[in-house]
Amino acid sequence: VKGVVFPPGDKGDRSSMEANSRTVMDAVSGVTGVDVGGVSLVQQLREMAAKWRFTYEKGFVSMFELAMRSPENAVKIAEQGLASARRRFEFVDDRDGGRTTSLEDAMGGVDLKTAIFHTAEVRGEGSFDPTSLEFAVPYKRKTLRGVALQEHLDKWVKNGTIEPSAAHGIRKVMANPAWLDLRGRFFVLLGAGSAMGPIKVLLSLGANVIAVDLDRPKIWERLISMSRKSPGRLIFPTKTPQAEMTSDEELYAGSGCNLITDTPYILKWLLSVVPGESLTIGSYAYLDGALHVQVSLAMDGIVEGLVARRPNISVAYLMTPTDLHMIPEDANQMSLKLLNRARPTLVLDRIFNLASGGKLLQKNARKPVKSFSGQDLFYVNSISTQQGPNYALAKRIQLWRSVVCRENQKCIVSCNVAPASYTASNLHVRSVGWALKGMWYFDCMEVFPQETTNAVMTALMLYDLNDPTSPSHPDVKLHNPMEITQHGAIHGGTFRSAYKFGTMGEVAAIIYFLSYLRPLLMLGLFIAYLSFVLRLEFKK
Repeated sequence: VKGVVFPPGDKGDRSSMEANSRTVMDAVSGVTGVDVGGVSLVQQLREMAAKWRFTYEKGFVSMFELAMRSPENAVKIAEQGLASARRRFEFVDDRDGGRTTSLEDAMGGVDLKTAIFHTAEVRGEGSFDPTSLEFAVPYKRKTLRGVALQEHLDKWVKNGTIEPSAAHGIRKVMANPAWLDLRGRFFVLLGAGSAMGPIKVLLSLGANVIAVDLDRPKIWERLISMSRKSPGRLIFPTKTPQAEMTSDEELYAGSGCNLITDTPYILKWLLSVVPGESLTIGSYAYLDGALHVQVSLAMDGIVEGLVARRPNISVAYLMTPTDLHMIPEDANQMSLKLLNRARPTLVLDRIFNLASGGKLLQKNARKPVKSFSGQDLFYVNSISTQQGPNYALAKRIQLWRSVVCRENQKCIVSCNVAPASYTASNLHVRSVGWALKGMWYFDCMEVFPQETTNAVMTALMLYDLNDPTSPSHPDVKLHNPMEITQHGAIHGGTFRSAYKFGTMGEVAAIIYFLSYLRPLLMLGLFIAYLSFVLRLEFKK
């Protein structure tokens, strides 16, 4: 046990479910809300905690609705949730004899830590022409640019696959090619090698990328090779000075760090890198299960430390579509229209719903939440219960930090929903891959190629950083701070689909197999028809 770890529970074990439910309870404690039957939300959550793996969705929905009631609620829940996690979770420092403290104390005492990382850099050799910059999107064996990209943005909006505000942001980047010259920009990427991250696009635009990723030679061989072919610059931590490493193999082997076990030391290193420069820090690392909470908290501690100790910090996240998000009213209305629209597949949809006892293909559109100021606010619940409560908490930590940075610290916060994508990690889980490949069956839904996601999400980040009218800027008024994820959302259809995303997967997988078997079915029908014809001829 080392690094960022779950706290000991009542029975002495480090239970992820116990820590998860208690963090949520702490987040809503004392927040003005609406009791149900005279029972406070905290009491309801306490009763759900014993079976949290099966009740967590209801708990997260209740917390989200409470945050929607007012901007003050949203901020207080975010503050209390983050404070609880920092206080409850522990850091076991194996570099200090296994000394165990709260994560809060470990990150607060970073100035007392011994520096263990050196700084290395690789400057790319690729050419860069700032006079010929044009934003383009790779998409299904072709490249969309200019009029073709404009038309495809219109198509995505019309289909309900992306929000109009996302198309607006990408169009602003197309109209401002100077934003694509990143030679003077510095980006810290936590989980730099992530498939969904922007490193390849940023380096191709000449950016200075400060990369944090695991100390595995294969990772650094890929990142360093990528940077050398680009016009960009890669800055990264090493265990020994770069001058003492005389070969590429030594450089690959000596580079990197571990976000979970080296958390305060990474912060100490980042505080010393490129002093005086403005930084955009993006959190992109992903791990399965409980480790996702641990790495999310590690990244959060680093973001918090940089925002508090360095000036001119902006923050970036990629939010998941499989979560709770505030949405525009017209998205809710489109979902209702699609649900009731007459279509050839409606009978089949009803069969799936009835055969599953109502568990599959549930209605997506929800009743509005009435804010304390009297507004009707809308949201979508796209939680996929298969991902579990640890995934939900890991992503909630990122939303909480976005709210606190934007509202309290007045940072620019780029916090956009990215679509489900054909990444290696998604396709590696066969059931997930089957479901993704069958999503085309549903209105609005589209699963994006990985390189398409990389391009459009990087464009939205550049729009957020450069355009003062973007909701990422704290001066832009929002009804509720959590609306930040409804703007610029490329959700792949989850905001506007007729059915709740978490109830579509099994049907999508069945559709995939049926479509996969279609050639065989057609061949069988052809053989049957041919046999029938031949028999008729034989009888004649």
